[in-house]
Amino acid sequence: MINLQKNKIERTRLFLIEAFAHQKEHAILWWPICLGTGVSLYFSFQSEPAYLLWIILSLLLGALSLFLKQRSNWGFIPFFALCLVTLGIGAGALRASVVDAPQLQKKYNIVRVEGTLQDIEHREKGARRLLLGNLKIERLDPSQTPHFIRVTMRQKEELEVGQHISLLASLRPPSSPILPHGFDFQRFFYFKRIGGTGFTLSHPEILETGIAVHKSKIGETLFQIAEEMKKEVHHADSKGNAITQALLTGDRALIKEETWAHLRDSGLSHMLAISGLHVGLFSATVFFIIRLCLSFFPALSLRFPIKKIAAVVAFCAALFYTLLVGASVPTARACVMTGMFFLAIILDRSPFSVHLLAFAAFVILLIRPESLMSASFQMSFAAVMGLIIFYSSTRSFWVKHYSHAGIVRKLTLYFISVCATTVIATLVTTPFTLYHFQHLAVYGVLGNLLAVPVMAFVVMPMAVFSFFLLPVNMAEYPLFLMRLGVEIIMEVSSWVSSLEGASVSFSTLPFSSFCLFVVAGIWCLSVRGRLKCLCVFPLLIGLCVVLLTRPADILLSEDGKLWGIYKKDHLYVNNARKGKFTQKQWKSYIGTHEEKATSFPVSGCREDICCDEDGCRTDINNIQISFLKNKYAIQKECQSADFVIARFHVSQKLCEGPSVIDWSSFKNKGAHLLWFTDEGAIVNNVEESRGVRPWNRKDIIR
Repeated sequence: MINLQKNKIERTRLFLIEAFAHQKEHAILWWPICLGTGVSLYFSFQSEPAYLLWIILSLLLGALSLFLKQRSNWGFIPFFALCLVTLGIGAGALRASVVDAPQLQKKYNIVRVEGTLQDIEHREKGARRLLLGNLKIERLDPSQTPHFIRVTMRQKEELEVGQHISLLASLRPPSSPILPHGFDFQRFFYFKRIGGTGFTLSHPEILETGIAVHKSKIGETLFQIAEEMKKEVHHADSKGNAITQALLTGDRALIKEETWAHLRDSGLSHMLAISGLHVGLFSATVFFIIRLCLSFFPALSLRFPIKKIAAVVAFCAALFYTLLVGASVPTARACVMTGMFFLAIILDRSPFSVHLLAFAAFVILLIRPESLMSASFQMSFAAVMGLIIFYSSTRSFWVKHYSHAGIVRKLTLYFISVCATTVIATLVTTPFTLYHFQHLAVYGVLGNLLAVPVMAFVVMPMAVFSFFLLPVNMAEYPLFLMRLGVEIIMEVSSWVSSLEGASVSFSTLPFSSFCLFVVAGIWCLSVRGRLKCLCVFPLLIGLCVVLLTRPADILLSEDGKLWGIYKKDHLYVNNARKGKFTQKQWKSYIGTHEEKATSFPVSGCREDICCDEDGCRTDINNIQISFLKNKYAIQKECQSADFVIARFHVSQKLCEGPSVIDWSSFKNKGAHLLWFTDEGAIVNNVEESRGVRPWNRKDIIR
């Protein structure tokens, strides 16, 4: 018996050693995974950690792992993993401390604002978003004044970046999330140092012109190039101008909602997320042009490594394009990976490696930890990781069939690769798509098959030529072809999105199941050998959570003015004309296809929702819920209801029996979700789900 136990222990030990040995080749993949785990833990904390403590702890664990590595092949691994996790927590806390800036603490209905125009973002119907810095705000001390504010202006006024202006505006603090675990607007603006939003109430008065808003000559030069390119794009009247401008300068403000919808429903929205596709195609075009031109001169091609020279120039082009379009997370990731790709060419190494992706992710997470919380970071890295691992695993197939292939076979392989790329990218990004957007494009493969060749062989190469010819005022010729390619892509997206069943909407994934799916995906893509099978467990648990979870029965806005009831796959609200953005988010959360919600009845009953001048009442799982319209009905409603909801204060003396959500609840806890089960009510709210963090602290002047 003892021998059998010893044999089992020995077999287990040998199995684990063999399993860990399989991971050695791609061990660097776990560096950004562990760092990202620490960053995600930082954002899940209910209070702000001390960054210095976590960084010191990370250094101690790193030193301990180095010490153990000299004495054991595997013993140091847990400590090194903990080192990276604690480093991620410390990096997040340090970044939050560095960007810490004042935020507005209350709403200002009418206030005089002076500031320098940092950016102008054009919106639909002539509206513009102004980013203002160097601020002076009436009734606010300099210590309380935000670094930046963003206001929407509808007045038709000629403005330029760099002008110092004065205007009247209505300002408010950044909004809290519309749903618990939903997109956090306050956190998003906090890391951009934007302390308030609003809209203008008067025409701006220009106090001074020509103030430099860029900290370097390079930034100023890139801004001027972007402005010149925008003028060139709009010289001709074309429906493809908005997308052309977006691809050339990163400014997507002029793209219409209808165009976005077509691209989204056809699986082509990634065409406008300036990322690896665009940076790769842009730099690849430059690489082939430079290499081709140098090859025409035998004296150069025989004496110098023209391939390496072309790689250097191509990386400079990638860096230029990245800075020009704004260096967003996917663009920065693509630039880092492109740099590593060309560096591998210069060093005569294979440029297709998952190590490049790991390095890019590690650098971005260390410098900008908040990137982890964005959908663009999550989806771009998941897609690229899945594609690299897939093509690495099937490399022998592609090499075997592409070698000495004719034109027909090459076209067939291209067709297969586009289909495979779309399927793999769709599969690995599905959890992120469902969680962030609650939407899935059914015919994404078809859309990409038709549109990607146009993007690869027409649109992006012409973008390169337009920048080459811009200094000599000849950019209009490649821009004409680029617009033509963009219009073809728009026609493809319009046709594919019009097919029956082109898109499917789902209710929002529960946060816990989303995390489980991410763990399963990371494990499946990162682990080698028989341990890969363990990914099935978090996947199955996540599916069970999805099946056992349903949308909330009642949804309440952060100010308590909008109430929603979800009954029989239909959303009812107390006022369908107000809070349209909130209603849109609610419909996405529920996964409903209806164009607009139905209002509560003014009087009488509709689908078990009965209203009169005092309030509205409904019954869910034999629990009576009352929505109060006026204070005079408090006593009467509290006598018959089990749950009372009001946007004004409800005294406990007048309402002792039922549970109450009133003005103080909304002020302190934000938006609410309520589920009513046989066991009673389950209440979830925004503030309790995210705790007290630097971006949502109230009444604290920083």
